[in-house]
Amino acid sequence: MQLPFPPAEDPDDATREAGRIMFAGETDFVKGVVAMDGLPEADRPEVCFAGRSNVGKSSLINALTGRKGPKSVLQADQMSVNPALLTL
Repeated sequence: MQLPFPPAEDPDDATREAGRIMFAGETDFVKGVVAMDGLPEADRPEVCFAGRSNVGKSSLINALTGRKGPKSVLQADQMSVNPALLTL
């Protein structure tokens, strides 16, 4: 299978540690939005997870942030339809 974009290079140690630190702190669900104009100003780093329903987006976010349970960070039904805003 050929990807329509080149795969990303492996991060160096400093970049990997910066990513770990980003998800190591407390994470809170702020709100779900139904349109891009509902998102706040882009005044901080952002991470996007996209995928079809039931592919594990919420599970990945819970794993990265160290949360337990299927709905600890996001309401699963809301995440599958709407973009969700979290604070990291």
